[in-house]
Amino acid sequence: DNDLDVLSASSFDATIAWYPNTDGAGTFGARQVISNECQYAMWVAVADIDKDGDLDVVSASLADDKIAWYENMDGAGTFGAQQIISTQTDAALFVQVADINSDGWIDVVSVSMQDGKVAWYHRQRWRYRYSSSVFG
Repeated sequence: DNDLDVLSASSFDATIAWYPNTDGAGTFGARQVISNECQYAMWVAVADIDKDGDLDVVSASLADDKIAWYENMDGAGTFGAQQIISTQTDAALFVQVADINSDGWIDVVSVSMQDGKVAWYHRQRWRYRYSSSVFG
């Protein structure tokens, strides 16, 4: 519908959710849970990870050291199961998405609090591969 919705990472109930903009003017509907498997969810980002034309969600969660993504199954906000990118972070604090190496696939960058690492996960077709730690 091209209305801007709200996406949230809720650390206290381990939930990634979105709130639909119901009228295009900033009236939001009820919380739509994407996942409740993110222990101390800290950050979310959006991008078309699977190149199907809709926005998918990427999350960072601190307590379970997890970077994960969720496929937007229908373009209308129905999301698939959590797909793990990494559990090797040390207190994942932040995540961002971009095509880092200009290969046409969305890559993921994360920041870990305990070890101070900035990590890059390179998308290779349908899976992610750890590429490097930029710092730390």
